Amino acid sequence: MSATMKGMSYYEVLGVHSSATESEIKKAMKYHPDKNPDKTASEKFKEISHAYDILTDPEKRHIYDNYGEDGLNGSSSGGMSAEEIFANLFNNLGGHGFGPFGGRSRQRRGEDIIKTFDVTLEDLYNGKTTKFLLQKDIVCPGCHGKGGKVGAMRKCTECDGRGFKIIMRRVGPGIMQRTQIVCPNCNGEGEALRERDKCKKCKGTKVVKEKKYLDIYIDKGMQDGQKIVMQGEADQEPGVETGDVIFVLKQKEHDRFKREGDDLLITVTITLAEALCGFSKVLITHLDGRGLVISQPSGEVITPGIVKRIANEGMPHYKRSDERGNLYVKFNVEFPTSMWTSPDKLQILESVLPPRTPEDISSRPEVVDDVELIDGDFGEWYDMLGSKNGFKKLKFSNEYDNAASKEKRALLNHKENEVLRKTVNKILVATHTKKRLKSILTTKLTECGWKRDLKKRIKESIKAKGIHNATVDQLENDWLQYGRKSVPESIKVDLLRRIKEFIDNNVTVDSEEADIGGIDPSKEQLT
Repeated sequence: MSATMKGMSYYEVLGVHSSATESEIKKAMKYHPDKNPDKTASEKFKEISHAYDILTDPEKRHIYDNYGEDGLNGSSSGGMSAEEIFANLFNNLGGHGFGPFGGRSRQRRGEDIIKTFDVTLEDLYNGKTTKFLLQKDIVCPGCHGKGGKVGAMRKCTECDGRGFKIIMRRVGPGIMQRTQIVCPNCNGEGEALRERDKCKKCKGTKVVKEKKYLDIYIDKGMQDGQKIVMQGEADQEPGVETGDVIFVLKQKEHDRFKREGDDLLITVTITLAEALCGFSKVLITHLDGRGLVISQPSGEVITPGIVKRIANEGMPHYKRSDERGNLYVKFNVEFPTSMWTSPDKLQILESVLPPRTPEDISSRPEVVDDVELIDGDFGEWYDMLGSKNGFKKLKFSNEYDNAASKEKRALLNHKENEVLRKTVNKILVATHTKKRLKSILTTKLTECGWKRDLKKRIKESIKAKGIHNATVDQLENDWLQYGRKSVPESIKVDLLRRIKEFIDNNVTVDSEEADIGGIDPSKEQLT
């Protein structure tokens, strides 16, 4: 039994859309107007039942939706040809009003037009009405979508009125594939106009271009990515339900505020005096132009990075613009630059500040080294990793491995695991090598005493550890290859201090003998 033998699909037989659910199909079967037992309707009832059996079986329905009735019967079976099946499918899309059993087929719907629409945070906070110029197709007013003179339509000679053509193409040795294409002459309609009968306005296309301004209403509190739908404003096509124009809002990044749902976040900067002594001033200009006066009582300290909340000053709630979220204020405290005032004033300042934290002498380590703080950041580590003349890979003892393991593990847990792990290892190796080198140099100085070949012995001891062409005054340059700016100065200062101590305690020399790379270790400048 073939439902399409009378030019209808199974869906049309039951009067449902091709996207109908199984529940809708069963309901359509139950209440179908032609479902009755009398003999005159027996043929109709068989067709209804056959369509129901196919569409309620998921596997059969899948085959039917993809391959038509020919797929259900097998390619070698009798019945309609593939061309006839496709023709019926195209006819069904043409929007016939009623089937012979009273079922109405749904009208085909045109595509939606989706546009991205840029908005500012101010637009979403205050609301806005704007216009958008849209160019679209409309049904030709000259021929009312007919394409030409009334009654001038003729069956397309290219496709014999079917709306499509079947072409054959080779897909392999001895294998041919039949492919359906829309007829280019009639655009799949099965009917075409002669050139002389076409509408002068649309040239037979049935549609013309039109420019139209659309009013876009951006409500307060709308979100990034929210859609504004203009129903029925898309391209028109005769016999087709017009789609919608959909605007998708895209919020531009704001230079001061950040949005999180209905809350806002802003970062402000205050001075150290304001952080310690309080303030009362317009600290924030809001998205609607209002100034917000923020007061901080004297004595209540604002610490760097602290976040405060201002209720009901966030974004308006969508569709409830009288309700608002919160405004969160993060404070940066601007500290003065170095040497910003005199020592006398610093003493006065210290007298009113909380006292310094005293050092716990009892917990002080036995060995203490003086070190120097200089400017630096994690970026230097990445620079060192990328340098061809950076840290050399040196082996060191298990004792150092164990001692450094805790520090090592902590550093390796950094977010930039893969890159930072290599850098950390190199830095720890260099640090260990630095300590070993200091020890070697000190030992060598003690062993050799103060002789004229001191520079040569220092150079040889350094060279033995893999650092070439080094003298005392060149030590800084050599260590620049190893530890950048943070390493060499401390080594140089410590080494020269040890040399000076050795000279003071053991040897009396003249300035010529004490010349180490142009630096006189007996001078006070070395301390």
